[in-house]
Amino acid sequence: MTRKLHIVSTRCLDSFNFQKLNEKEFTFSSVDFIRKKVDIPVNISKLSFHKDIVITSKMGVISFLQIARMKGIDLQKCSIYCLSHGTRKYAKNSGLKIVKTASNASNLAEEILNDPDVKAVTYICSNKRRNELSERLIKAEVIVQEVIAYRTDLTPAKIEQPYDAILFFSPSAVESFLKLNPLKPAACFCLGETTADYALKHGYVDIHIPPIPTEESLLETVINHFSIYPAHAM
Repeated sequence: MTRKLHIVSTRCLDSFNFQKLNEKEFTFSSVDFIRKKVDIPVNISKLSFHKDIVITSKMGVISFLQIARMKGIDLQKCSIYCLSHGTRKYAKNSGLKIVKTASNASNLAEEILNDPDVKAVTYICSNKRRNELSERLIKAEVIVQEVIAYRTDLTPAKIEQPYDAILFFSPSAVESFLKLNPLKPAACFCLGETTADYALKHGYVDIHIPPIPTEESLLETVINHFSIYPAHAM
């Protein structure tokens, strides 16, 4: 007989998406391998903010909104450059004025550079971040003010059971997972290209990326993959 596939997610999933996996008769482990929390600098001043704001995550939106409330920043005077899909949706639903979006940080930098009026930006970021965006803008002589407004902490955990696939939602999750778990030849599903590149550099080979970087699309990619490559016979 065939065994159920064991899928490990490095982030706890939305209950609706969790149910979708259960309906496909996978066994499923879901653990948060990173923890994010707002951590706004105490000495921050609204006078130091540029009107063009760069945000690359939902937590960045949450942090910026909190800063705006604390410091009396007029959101309607801010132009938001952010990542697409989940970040854009949350920013739009929060009433922010979105000017440009892109699928990843490198492409977002190019979108910013395509606007000749942008001379300086405030980048709402985490203590753990990749440098592509800032480096690209600085190279083009755009002033980048990085405001570290939230923390990303690793929360590694040991996965004891054998597994067939691993789901990663960020490079930090890959880093956290590998702290306590050896690299194994399991199928690796990554939310986006940046995470996939990081996983590849750390030894993963069988890497899959969804057509759009959302949790639901990632799970559809998992389901579609294993409908073609089903569980091995026991």
